[in-house]
Amino acid sequence: MNASTFVAIWNSEMMQLGLLVLCAAGLVLLVLGVGIWWGRRRSAKLSAEAALRSPELDLNARLGELQRSEVQVNGQSLNVAWRESGHGPSVLCLHGIGASMLIWRRLVPRLADQFRAVCMDWPGFGDSDKPENLDYGLDQQAEVLEKFLELKFVGPKFSNFKPPLVLASSMGGAIALHLAARRPELLRGLIVIAPATDPSRIPKLFLPLRRFGQQLARLHSMRLVQQIVNLVMARRELITPELVALYHRPFREDSRCGAAFFKALHLLADSRMPSVFMNLPVPLAIVHGGRDPLVRSESIRSLSQLNPQVRVLRHPEAGHHVMEDEPEWLAEQIIEFSRHLT
Repeated sequence: MNASTFVAIWNSEMMQLGLLVLCAAGLVLLVLGVGIWWGRRRSAKLSAEAALRSPELDLNARLGELQRSEVQVNGQSLNVAWRESGHGPSVLCLHGIGASMLIWRRLVPRLADQFRAVCMDWPGFGDSDKPENLDYGLDQQAEVLEKFLELKFVGPKFSNFKPPLVLASSMGGAIALHLAARRPELLRGLIVIAPATDPSRIPKLFLPLRRFGQQLARLHSMRLVQQIVNLVMARRELITPELVALYHRPFREDSRCGAAFFKALHLLADSRMPSVFMNLPVPLAIVHGGRDPLVRSESIRSLSQLNPQVRVLRHPEAGHHVMEDEPEWLAEQIIEFSRHLT
């Protein structure tokens, strides 16, 4: 065997050995990756199961620890409250007028083994800031949502992450629809639950009350909040004094929450709705309860006619807060909707 033949054989064997090493390293990395993925899914599943077993009003166990992030809106700094739990593709949960993250306590544990679920309080409500100089209108709250999405999901440091699927209730639905029309790239998809998009439902007599919000804030008594909870939840057996007290807490602790409520009536009466939501360029589903006394079937029909590709999902026994009345059914709809998103 001459030298050139020996070198050729040696190089060939080294190449084969190198390929074997690369294949082995790739296999090890694949096994490690699968192990890490399985471990995270297993951990998320166990956490979700533990959350479901936790007391229903233990928000730390069910939604995650309370956190706050600062967003800039019109040159003003706002601390927005949020909670996070679970692992997987992101979903962002948005409540409606007068509510808070509390409304998602029965749904999120049923999603947390498949999704990273983030719940946010709108400015003016829950544990977020309640500045008196905010107008709490459709444009301003949509800007808050835009800034929060950029901060938590799709900013420069999240270049490898997909935008979230947004779940939005009532007033939150109107705000999310408004942002989807302007910045569709910030949402992977949108599910609106009993969206408040019919301005004719707000009596014009109520609108001047925004000027007297601070004075009228005292009207948000426990009795009034009890009546509101009775309106939004169809399953009365779920309504306990402890639940009503949690609904009432933000109003009891800060009169500016009541003032924000009256200001936000202007958002619900915005005459641009629902036509401003025509042909939205994001996948859209509308969820409606058959026993919802606040959002009429005609409103759902009007919104769906503006978006021919929309999916309308109706539960005959649920009320305005489908996520509280029928969380198992709603979780199934969300998982199925998410499967069709890119």
